[in-house]
This record gives sequence, C-alpha cells and structure tokens, in this order.
Amino acid sequence: MADPSLRARPAGWLVLQAMLVLVVPGVVCAVVSLLEARRLTATQADVAARVLVHQAETISGYAWRVLGEVQPLARRPCAVAEPRLQYLGSRSPYLRSLFFARGDVVLCSSGLGGGPQRLSDMLPALRLPAPGRATIAVPDLHNEQARPAVAFVEDWGGVSVVAVVDGQYLADLINTVANLRSYEVEMRFGTGMPIRSQPRTEDGHAGGLAQVRTRHSQDGTVRVAITVPDRDVYAAWRSVALQFVPATVVLGAVLGFAGWRLRLRQSSPAESLRRAMRRGEFHLCYQPIYDMAAGRCMGVEALMRWQRADGTEVRPDVFIAQAETHGMIVPLTLHMFQLVQRDVTRWPVPPGFHVDINISAEHLTRPDLVEHVRALRRGVAASGALIALEITERSLVSDDLQARHNLEVLRGEGTRVAIDDFGVGNCSLSYLQRFPLDYLKIDRGFVGAIESADGEAPVLDAIVSLAGRLGLRVIAEGVETAAQFEYLRLRGVAYVQGYLYARPMPAAELAQWLRRNGMRALRV
Repeated sequence: MADPSLRARPAGWLVLQAMLVLVVPGVVCAVVSLLEARRLTATQADVAARVLVHQAETISGYAWRVLGEVQPLARRPCAVAEPRLQYLGSRSPYLRSLFFARGDVVLCSSGLGGGPQRLSDMLPALRLPAPGRATIAVPDLHNEQARPAVAFVEDWGGVSVVAVVDGQYLADLINTVANLRSYEVEMRFGTGMPIRSQPRTEDGHAGGLAQVRTRHSQDGTVRVAITVPDRDVYAAWRSVALQFVPATVVLGAVLGFAGWRLRLRQSSPAESLRRAMRRGEFHLCYQPIYDMAAGRCMGVEALMRWQRADGTEVRPDVFIAQAETHGMIVPLTLHMFQLVQRDVTRWPVPPGFHVDINISAEHLTRPDLVEHVRALRRGVAASGALIALEITERSLVSDDLQARHNLEVLRGEGTRVAIDDFGVGNCSLSYLQRFPLDYLKIDRGFVGAIESADGEAPVLDAIVSLAGRLGLRVIAEGVETAAQFEYLRLRGVAYVQGYLYARPMPAAELAQWLRRNGMRALRV
C-alpha cells in the first residue's frame, strides 16, 4: 500500500523532479565539456609554446657557440679577425651581423667594409651591458625599417663580442604558430622589447574564457606567452559538448531511473514505517489486565497505534501486516520497546505489575532477541515492572530450537511468556508442547460464546481445563459483560481483559487511571 502522504504531495513537486532530471544532466554536460575544452585548448597552447621555446633555444645555442668561436679574435687586428667574422656571418642561417665593439665604437664587423662605424648607427636601441653575458631584444631601426633583432653579448677583456640574430626568423615562426589557431603570441629574450605576432582585428580575443599559457626556456632567458582567444575556447566547447551528448542522455536516463526507484522506495510500506518512526507518529495505548484473586490491576497489554501527521489513523492489522511482509516487524518492535521504557516511568505500579508485549515469530527465532529483551528489562527496572512476551499463534515459528532457547533463557531471568489468541491460529496445541509458557490468553471469540443460547461454552471450558492441567494461568480477552466475567470467575480464570474493566488508553491517561482505579476491585 503506497504512502498517502506521498500521493498528497503537490504536482509542483513532481514537476520539480522532472525538471531536475532534465536540467541536471545538461548542466553537468555543460560544465564538464567546458572544463574539457579548456584543458584541450590549454594543452594545444602548451605544445605550441614548447615548439617556440625549443626553436628559440636552438637559435640562442647557435649564437653562443659562434660567440665562443670568435672570442679569441676579439683582441686581434680587424684585418685578421674580419675574414673569419664574414665567413661565420655568411654561413649562419640566423645571424644578421657579428662584430666587436668597445663603447659606441664598432671595432670590427662581419659586414664592415669602409672603416669604423658607431654602434648607435647600427643598432640605436642597443645598450651594451656591464661585463658578463646578456641577451637583449631590440627594434632595428636601421635604414628606417623597424625589424626586431636579438643581440647576444659577451664581454671579452673590455671588448664586447656581439652576435645579432635577425628577429624576422622568430617573427615569421611566431606568426605561423599564431595563425594555426588564432593565437596571440609573445616571445621575450632577456630584457628589452617583446617580439609579438601580428595584431588581429577579430573579436573574441578577450573575455572570461580566454587563456594565457606561459613557458620559459631552461636557462630562463626566453619566455613565450600564448593567449588562447574566447573564440577558440567556444569552438572547442561546442565540439566537446557534441561528444558528450550520448553521456548526457545516459545520465538523464540514470537520474530518471534513480528518481523513479527513490519514489517507489519512498512510497513503499517499509519506507513509510521508517519515516513514521523517525517522525514519532507511533504511540502506545495500554489496556489494563484485571487480577481476579487480587481484585486489582496487575498488568497492561501494550498496543501499538499509528497516527499520521495529518491526523489520519492507520489500523494496527494493516501496518503490522505490512511490517511482517516487508521485513520491518523487528525494527517496529524495537521502537515499541523504546516507547514502553519511556511510558512505564510515569506510572505508579505495584509489585508484580507486568507489561505484556507481542513478539513476532521472526523476532522470536533471532539470536539477538535475548539481548533486546534484556535491554528493555533494564530500561523498566527502576519502575519495578515485569515484562511478559506474547507469542501469537497466527505466525509460524521457523526455528523451534532457537525460539525455545530464547524463551528458556528469558524465563530464567524473570521474563514471562504467554500464548496470544490461543485456539484460532495454525499451530493449535503444538505450542503448548514446544515452548516453555506461563500464560494462555483465550481469544475473545471463545469468550463471546459464553452468552450463547444455551449458556454453555464447552470449548472455552476445555481450554481452561487444559491450562489448569498444564499449570498455566489463563487470561481471558474481550470480556465485555457481567455474565462473561462471572462465568470466567467461577471456572478459575486468573485474569480478564476487556471493555468491562477498561478500554485501551494512552500512557498519560493510564497513569491517572491507575491512581484512581488501579487498586479497586471490579464490581459487576
């Protein structure tokens, strides 16, 4: 039976669930595909940056090798050094010029021919550094042409040995890489001006999705920065998102199936019972049991009741059957134990007062029943109340040995045992032989037969006689009239329970009833 509280939920809740099933996969797909697109574009930019750095390191390595080769000529006459400078300058694929300089005076050059020249005329932006090595990128404004140049300078005994690399090689390489994916590329050698790719006029080179990937050479003199524009990231995002469509569909199906299963679970009887226990919707009513000999109340039977938050009542035969069918009877019984412990502390109970609790056949055959009942007895010990377990005949006990062991242990510790609804179940007299017992509870159907036309109840008489032969005390249920009460009293029935004496009542009401009526004899 589905949970009525779930059926009563507004349609908006179902719409929200449906929207989540549709929206969540789309959002997940968008986020994951965006992250993957950024990773792919970043990886591609990193590869391009490594290529540029590698080429710059190759050129730098070549320039420094040439400088090392010509350094011994730095103090030789230009007539001796110049042929070698011209030879090296002409065979190099990268060098624009190779020369020696002191201050602003060019002493000897691979392209010199016509007397000394001034460095400020050759490379106006170049400023020779202090002694040591340096790599400087400068604009070459010679002959009014603005072309980048990279100067590799090393001091050799006061003479600067300079190799100038034509930056056009690097500019062409940078523009080639930039044109592959609409990148913006910047390369910087040491200090000085950066070498950049040709500026672009297209939109999409800025924004929240643009990425900048930077890479340095091993010696730190070269730095390459590549900007991945928004347009490239968006294009990659669209491509990756299309690849994620099947996964999105699968995720939506999985979420839909999970939501359907969750709703089934939420509407299942087992989940309804769990939810009701968590919400405190269960409570106990207690029906007093009258002791014929003592003339007073000597016990109560605990009866579970379920009232939903909306005030509706669920019949005990309905929810107990659901609990037994769906494996929730033991958790429900343990919840009942907790309620009993809470309630008993409120009552003024006399010595020997017992609380009767129904135990299912499933719980009876579990090894942990003994510890469960021990915990219950410890919980009510301060009140002085005793615990009696009622075994119903309507349920089959699957493991007689374990059930008998449990009952023997518990009876040895002071717990009482009764057969409930005797004579109407499917076990009949076999329970009397199989289990150690203290009480036999006669079903209300036999008690109702007392007021038959001939005033006789032979089956009831036989049950009472049998109980006496077995040494069992009898509790008669459903006693509603004085005639029934008198009939049972004359036949030695020890206890009666029914509306004639008291109806089931909540714990707080029972506490007041016990103070007013609990010690009074029943007058009929």
